Amino acid sequence: MKRKMLSLFCAVLLTVGIFTPTGTPAEAATTYYVKVTTNSLNVRSGPGTTYAIVGSAKLGQSFKYLGVSGG
Repeated sequence: MKRKMLSLFCAVLLTVGIFTPTGTPAEAATTYYVKVTTNSLNVRSGPGTTYAIVGSAKLGQSFKYLGVSGG
């Protein structure tokens, strides 16, 4: 009888543990955009004018802000 009760108790604890959320709920993500405010903008492979140009952007173009890397 004690063994049955212990098994039932463990099963209930396991079930509650599986279906109980842990941690804090995630905040809604905010999306930011940046807009080019100069006639043309060179996009380079690194942080300086000595790096190769890999693309360009024109006045008024908007891009999704992805974040900062390394700084």
